Amino acid sequence: MNKIEYFPLKVSLIFLIFTEALFWIGPNHYNINNDLVLALYLALMNIALFVGYNRGVKNNTPKEYRFSRGIVKVILVLGLIAMYRFMNNTWASHGLQFSFSNLWSGITNPGEAYLASQEELYHSSFLDIIVLSFFRIISIPLGIYYWTQLNKVLKGVVLMTITLLLITYLGVGIRKGLLDLVIYTFFIILAKNTHLLTSPKSYKRVKIIFVSFIVLFLFYFVFSIASRYGYTLHEIQNLNGVSTRGFYNEHLPGWLVFALQSITGYLCQGYYALALALEIGIKDIVLFSDNWVSAYYCQKLFGYDPIDLTYMADLEAIGIDRYINWHTMYLWLANQFTFIGVPFVVYYIGYFFAQSWNDMIKANNDYSVIVFSFFIIMVLYLYANNQVLSDSATSFWLWFILYILNKKNIKYSNK
Repeated sequence: MNKIEYFPLKVSLIFLIFTEALFWIGPNHYNINNDLVLALYLALMNIALFVGYNRGVKNNTPKEYRFSRGIVKVILVLGLIAMYRFMNNTWASHGLQFSFSNLWSGITNPGEAYLASQEELYHSSFLDIIVLSFFRIISIPLGIYYWTQLNKVLKGVVLMTITLLLITYLGVGIRKGLLDLVIYTFFIILAKNTHLLTSPKSYKRVKIIFVSFIVLFLFYFVFSIASRYGYTLHEIQNLNGVSTRGFYNEHLPGWLVFALQSITGYLCQGYYALALALEIGIKDIVLFSDNWVSAYYCQKLFGYDPIDLTYMADLEAIGIDRYINWHTMYLWLANQFTFIGVPFVVYYIGYFFAQSWNDMIKANNDYSVIVFSFFIIMVLYLYANNQVLSDSATSFWLWFILYILNKKNIKYSNK
């Protein structure tokens, strides 16, 4: 059972360690003065995640909870409605109206769609932000989890919701939403079919399928990078202002160097910002500064932007944009908990990451399906930013609180 219980941790740590190694051995040469400090701090984060996850597995008492059939129907239908509104709002924020020609343009020229005029920004309503977002974000994970129990109509609803999600992100040239879909779909399917992880033959097939999806996504990623910033395969020097290690230019063709630089720049730029922030040292705690959502509401309610007091503001002064560049979740957390407190936060992330996965595979807990979908994205984006709390903070906290309350009050059943 250990192979199944620890599978998400294994995948996550392999990926995170790969991104960390790429920072030092990849084609992009980052000029930092504290390599050892950065390496030790990243190692500490990995250890904190591992220890927290391990404790979560050891302390887990599975709690079963199933939504009624009526509640599942309501979530899926409202999820479809919410996704339709989300699609229209997202396209409007890029100055676009939905049409098949615009969709095709977004697919074939994602850079143009991504950089489209944003002068006519759409201001989402309270209904979209607070109410419908609760259902939009969870409807696809729950639909995938319940797929075999759904009738044809509800399966159609789930497929339509997924289609609208694809249209939303392909139309505006945004890659992240597509990868998120692949990630949580992959893990939810495995949670429903854990035998695929225990049979050597099936496990090998799972790895081949997952790697194939990732390779296809990387092709699209490199293509969209070239489209977004106007690079060609021959314009590879000084990508993003970062020099290229001589070995790559000397031994690899230009198109491959470009591809590797694009991937490395995306995965490792946050570590560069983290290294520079570590040189700054420990700053005073700034409340409401560990994600964009809390900072936004702080500005609206209290009239000041806490981000102006954070590491992001300090780094922006030396050319690292607070909006455009990645800063890793570790740095976001350091704004509010200091570098000393971050390992403790990562520990608890690992703890509930493990709890939600094990409740899903052992007890058919519907809350855990939702919460795990948040945590797998949160953990796999540690290298980039505070992903979940910056995109869907209100939804995360609602479902996480419901999950914790469920853990304390619902008894386990072997049914």
